[in-house]
Amino acid sequence: MKGEAAVPRPAIRSLPQNPLLPREIKLAESKKIDLAIAQNGGAWTLNAVSRAYGGDPLFRIKRGTPVTLGFDNRSGVPLVMHVHGHAMRLLHDLDDGWEPYWRNAIVAPPGKVKHVAFRRR
Repeated sequence: MKGEAAVPRPAIRSLPQNPLLPREIKLAESKKIDLAIAQNGGAWTLNAVSRAYGGDPLFRIKRGTPVTLGFDNRSGVPLVMHVHGHAMRLLHDLDDGWEPYWRNAIVAPPGKVKHVAFRRR
């Protein structure tokens, strides 16, 4: 069975750059922070410290500072990680760049470290 020829479609265009997001993140100048996330019994720990919701911030940085954040998942389950109020870029595992799109969360597989970069708003 043969149907009608498909109508040609226009080329797919990228969305314009969001003016609220930086064009690049200067990784060499970034504040590098690693978070070891583990489960100790029923409690979750960050860098070996049990943390309850609403505790003190894990770190403080000035506005405009680039940040490279490593999520070191030492638990046995995949974790969805989010940095409140920030869009981030997922860095490649081989340390050769980042994904060309912004995201608000990443999945850190069990036993793996995933790195993201963002600029403090």
